[in-house]
Amino acid sequence: MNTQSIRKFIKVSVLVLAIIPILLFLGFSAAVSFIDFNRYKPQIEQEVAKLTGREMQIEGAIEVAVFPFALEVGQTYFKNSAEFTQRDLLSLGKTHIQFSVWDLLVHKHLSVVSLELIEPKLYLVKTPTSTNWSDLQALLAHLPQAQSAALTTQIAHAVPDFEGFVRVSTAAVAPSVALPSSTPTSQLLVWAIESLVVQKGEVHFTDEIKGQKMVLDNLNVLAFDVASHEPFKASLEFNYRHSEHPQMYAFNVNSFVSINQHFNSWALTDWDGLLKISLPAERNVPQVRVSTSGERLSWQLDSKDIEMVNGEFKGLDASIKTHFSGRYGTPAQLNGWVDAKGINFKNWAYHLGIDLPRFVDPKALTHSTGKFNWQWMNQKLSFTNLDLALDKVRVTGQYEQQFGEQARIDFVLNAAEVNLDAYMAYATPKITPVDLTRPGQTPELNLVIESAPKTELKTETKADLKADLKADLEPELYLPIAVPVSTLRAVEAQGSLQVSGFKVLDIQAQSLSLELSAKEGVMQLAPLDGQVYEGALLSRFDIDVRGSTPAFKWQGKVSDLALAPLLTEGWDYKQLEGRLQSHFNLSTRGSNQVALKQNLNGHLLFTVSQGALVGLDVPKLLAGTPQSQQDRTAFNELVLMGEVTQGVFEVSKLSLVGNGFLGTGAAKADLNHATLNSQIKLQLSHLPTALAQFAGWVVPIGLNGTLNQANWSANLAGVVNGKALQ
Repeated sequence: MNTQSIRKFIKVSVLVLAIIPILLFLGFSAAVSFIDFNRYKPQIEQEVAKLTGREMQIEGAIEVAVFPFALEVGQTYFKNSAEFTQRDLLSLGKTHIQFSVWDLLVHKHLSVVSLELIEPKLYLVKTPTSTNWSDLQALLAHLPQAQSAALTTQIAHAVPDFEGFVRVSTAAVAPSVALPSSTPTSQLLVWAIESLVVQKGEVHFTDEIKGQKMVLDNLNVLAFDVASHEPFKASLEFNYRHSEHPQMYAFNVNSFVSINQHFNSWALTDWDGLLKISLPAERNVPQVRVSTSGERLSWQLDSKDIEMVNGEFKGLDASIKTHFSGRYGTPAQLNGWVDAKGINFKNWAYHLGIDLPRFVDPKALTHSTGKFNWQWMNQKLSFTNLDLALDKVRVTGQYEQQFGEQARIDFVLNAAEVNLDAYMAYATPKITPVDLTRPGQTPELNLVIESAPKTELKTETKADLKADLKADLEPELYLPIAVPVSTLRAVEAQGSLQVSGFKVLDIQAQSLSLELSAKEGVMQLAPLDGQVYEGALLSRFDIDVRGSTPAFKWQGKVSDLALAPLLTEGWDYKQLEGRLQSHFNLSTRGSNQVALKQNLNGHLLFTVSQGALVGLDVPKLLAGTPQSQQDRTAFNELVLMGEVTQGVFEVSKLSLVGNGFLGTGAAKADLNHATLNSQIKLQLSHLPTALAQFAGWVVPIGLNGTLNQANWSANLAGVVNGKALQ
């Protein structure tokens, strides 16, 4: 064969080789063009129903394009079983799949190039008896082995576990579905597609047991060069809402994503995103934005291992850094650390629609920082190396809480500069005490601080009227601490607390030390000791919530306490000074301050030494000279002993010993109405020369009025020296 013939043969061969694929493609195109795939809808639906036990309905059209080679299926539904009121498990507005013509014609198998899901909607339902996704893994057992091997792991672990959280797994479809059954599983699960798109997706979860609904909508996913063997760039956005909360959360995250060939290992690396939190428009609250970033977030669906490396969240001038790792699921074992700075709880509450009390101090809950290590293991949540600062309060130590049937709390904490008065709030509208003995009332412990009793109007000037009116309109104050009685009944706790610097209701303590023990509705603070106003407090405090109304008991003693600052700061009472020695044994029941005072009973013994009766000068009183707050009558010892009955302290023994006088008498202090009535008979011995005629006489004096405005008086008409004074 000569050279010319060879060249001609080569040309013909090349032409034939070039024409054959074209002819194959044209033949394939002609075959596809003449096939009406919509005719096969009933057969497809029947096969799916036979295979899965679930009804499938294809309402939209099935269209096949040749160039590019793509399959498009219109509106499609996968139905729930008849036991669920929700009709659909999954609906797809449109499904677009593009295939590789080259792989089909040359390699003889069908490979997916891109997948696009338009308006996919997943409806998950949890009822008292079952869930509508519980049988998905069982359905795989009915699939042909050659076609299901690539999907078994993917679907089995893509089923979400809805126990208060929502997890969404979006996985690409395995690209090859026509490999022979002899192909190894490792080859079946190697997949790659050029693009994955999800538009306007939704996930609805309904918990019929709790009557709650959660919705993820506007779900959009965009990813290119998606493969099981290397990271790919992906973008994800969705909105989240919960039926029990007014907030809407809008997520937008960009990250490199890694998915292994079995779809059971996922990782996000070098992610950054934005979380937007908004309230309903009628609340007129600005939207808050939280940025997030981190090095790595990975989780394994098989082993349930999870890890977040150096995650960070920033918003409203606050930042939170965290790292954790471990195993989720049941049982969960997780541990990590948190470092938070610049948290303004009041500002966050405003943007999240959480109602806080109207604090008297505008700076309350405005600056907090903290860091700690945490661990969740065997249903126990532990916090160690605690170092928290709430405004000016500093807390360090450790805290553990066991959940489940053996619920328990253990703690060892130290606190400094605890000023509860900084968290006093206005009771607006005025708080009405709840009578917990009435049926239908829900017990709750709270503390209401009433306004001081108002004096009667004594003038008619406009200035005085305005001042008194303003005082009457001042709202009551309360300390917003409320604990459900049911919580106290269930809690079992053991711990210790050391406090340096404590203030509540204007009463201060240099230090407090307590040991807490609680079990089966009985809580003991024993000991409850402290350094209070230069003196020592030794006591124990018991709480019993086993009955319908909480009961309290406090017993102990006080030694060498500076009485004047205690009475002045705590009750605005300025008529008594000295050093106090006291024994007390008190009990009460109730859930608010009014009820606690009304039910107060017990025994009190006060001994005041080296003191003074402020606002009283006996010689001036006898001479008819007006008394002033600067006047004082010094004494060596004052003893008050008596019983408290329903909030009224009846003094059965009152003795007063001073230089130049002895006194005995009786007194009544009504805590319910904040009033004081007392009568003291003073036997005089040493008096100025001008009043010498009163020596040896018994002079009745009284201290009467409200606790903060009591006045001294003398009943000279009743002065006795063997005869009545005429």
